[in-house]
Amino acid sequence: MLILTDKFTMDGMTDAQEIDAYIAKQIRIGDVRTKNAIIDRTTKKLLPKRSAILALKKTLRSFQSGNDPRWVAILGLRGVGKTTMISQLFQSIECDPTHKIYLSLDDAKNVLGASISEIIQGYERFLDINFEELDHPLYIFLDEVHFDPDWSLSLKTLVDKSSYIFLITTGSSVSEIRRALGSDTARRVVAETLHPLSFTEYLLLRDGKKPVNGLGEKLRNALYESTSSEEVYSRLLSLRADVKAYWEGITKDDVDKYIRYANLPFALNYDDNEQYIYQQIMQTIAIIVNKDIASSKKFDYSTVQKINRILYHIASMSSVSVNKVSSVHGIDRSVLMSVFEALEFASVLQRVYPYAQHKTQTTKPSKYLFVSSAYRAMYFNLVESTAQYDDYKGLLLEDVVGLYLSILTRQGIASAIGGLKVTYDGADNGADFIVSNGDKRISLEVGYGNKKATQANASSVRYKCAYGITVSSTLLSKSSDSVNVPLDYFLLTA
Repeated sequence: MLILTDKFTMDGMTDAQEIDAYIAKQIRIGDVRTKNAIIDRTTKKLLPKRSAILALKKTLRSFQSGNDPRWVAILGLRGVGKTTMISQLFQSIECDPTHKIYLSLDDAKNVLGASISEIIQGYERFLDINFEELDHPLYIFLDEVHFDPDWSLSLKTLVDKSSYIFLITTGSSVSEIRRALGSDTARRVVAETLHPLSFTEYLLLRDGKKPVNGLGEKLRNALYESTSSEEVYSRLLSLRADVKAYWEGITKDDVDKYIRYANLPFALNYDDNEQYIYQQIMQTIAIIVNKDIASSKKFDYSTVQKINRILYHIASMSSVSVNKVSSVHGIDRSVLMSVFEALEFASVLQRVYPYAQHKTQTTKPSKYLFVSSAYRAMYFNLVESTAQYDDYKGLLLEDVVGLYLSILTRQGIASAIGGLKVTYDGADNGADFIVSNGDKRISLEVGYGNKKATQANASSVRYKCAYGITVSSTLLSKSSDSVNVPLDYFLLTA
């Protein structure tokens, strides 16, 4: 029999009794809670599943066959659908209802002041068993684990208690999680980064529109696996009919919505109420800054209060001058770099280094993209006019292309070639991206309208690229050693 502690709370219950009551309630409401998270509030139909869940289910099936790893960590920006995904996984597990539990560490920490270790002890008491004695699978879902400062040690200890424990954790403030996953913990865990939606995922979730089977892979291979611009153009041309078939019924307005705000899954719940969506994004940033980053205790109060203004400042930039931002906001350069690192680890910003063949690469200014273009759009919306949108939508598209390239570094063709390396040309009028695929380099330029291939061509010559790609709203065409790739094609690659 497991024993309660004797520490009492103000209502006469011991801490352990409060935790036990909390555990019992979470067991009782877990099924309803996760069902509600995966059902569309308007249609009452099940929400479609994102492709990332396939990898999670594969790991789950492997565990059920007696294999490791037994710990899945889902990382990503707030609002990208982590809760929906783990709720779908929770619902897919058929077992005794008491043998799976969904817990929010945010709630447990704020309401009960309880740690992961104390919560786990409460679950042991509920089941009346020490986990070391388990003889059946147990599925533990822990949301927002970073709210416990000792989460890493506690979870490693938990996984070591029994080979029957399968652990699923999520985190939005991923700085400490990524650092821990870089240590010996990495051998114990499968880490899945959940990105903002691709365009095809957006339409799948919104309309149930399914991608053309195999088209995305063929487009990726054409763009990144060809040997010359002629081959890129020829392969893309052969896919024109499939691309046209997919775009049947899709409008330019759908593309603009996706780029401005609809790449965040939660936005689908608000019927294109753009202003309300931006309000939600502002609140999310406030949580990231004042809760996730501030709780790391790496910055003083004055610095934390400047982070939102710094984000607003760099929203109008592509390449960031650290010295200028440091001077404008009265913040030490080294502290500012730490702020950028924190925002990168929190999945708000994506850092793109300048291309270089030697260590001098890190001495040049980096490009900081927003992981979701909706975040940059929110800052522009504060002072938006119709005329201004035409000025900044090129930056939003650059964020989207950066997102797509980030996805490719973790899946698709990247898995076969060891990963794409994404940098940019730091020279004046250089290409927005230099994509390295092994020893081969590809220059990639981004822009709306009839974007010329001048910058892609210049970078191709400078760095001996195999060919250049210019992504824009123009028609498919070839010029010199570069291919003009329409958005209609590029947006279907992920």
